[in-house]
Amino acid sequence: MKLKKFINIFICVTFALILFSCTANQSKNIKANESKTSNDNEKISDEKIINVFKTLGYDISKEEFDKNYKKNIKSGKLEVLGDKVSSLLFDNKGELIHADFLDLLEFSDNEIDKKYPSEAFVESIKENFIDKNYTKVLKSDFTKDYIAYSFYEENPAGVFNPYNQIRVVFDNVKDRVILYNKFSDYKIEKEAKISEDEASKIALDFLDNKARKVDKITLTVVDSNDFFDENKQKEKESKDLHLAYIVEISDDMVYVDAYDGKIIGGDSY
Repeated sequence: MKLKKFINIFICVTFALILFSCTANQSKNIKANESKTSNDNEKISDEKIINVFKTLGYDISKEEFDKNYKKNIKSGKLEVLGDKVSSLLFDNKGELIHADFLDLLEFSDNEIDKKYPSEAFVESIKENFIDKNYTKVLKSDFTKDYIAYSFYEENPAGVFNPYNQIRVVFDNVKDRVILYNKFSDYKIEKEAKISEDEASKIALDFLDNKARKVDKITLTVVDSNDFFDENKQKEKESKDLHLAYIVEISDDMVYVDAYDGKIIGGDSY
């Protein structure tokens, strides 16, 4: 009986020692990983981030970086926040995916200088931050004062896809970037299966008024919605993107899926 009791105690003590050893090793590994993450961030935090600032048109010194930015680097997210809410965001490979410098702008009442951005500065941004596959560019007004360049790759549908682009908004009084964003939510893999005429007919039939004509039709990528659903549910959080025709008829816009012809939503003026 005593022998059996001794064996049980021995097994319990041995198991406890093994558990303690495993826990200690796990803790050691976690600390090592945290240290590695920290070291990885340090590699990106100083020289690389300062160079990104300078390339985007903001010539900050090492002292300014240490004072206003370095202390706000978030571990693991590779996000740099300044005291004025300017921000840079990198992916886990250290590539820039977002920049916001709106709060650093010095607005004035002077007439906007239409010479900016210079072609040389745009080319430098393309060279440093735009994927080589993004050979197409679309210029548009971000506001009445600022201009946006949308860089994108060609696709089988032959249209601009707002959900697969790199958009850069330029300051109009200096060579510098005020916003930079990468979008990669939806890629067009195939050309449209139905024609504009077919989409127009589907939209007219859906609105049940064939006397009205189609004012405009556009092939693009849209997020489906329940605009025409009388029993609307709670608004969805995630995007459900489609290559679709936006068919404008009077005050209505009907979204017609470009592959199967289904009505996937709409809007109105």
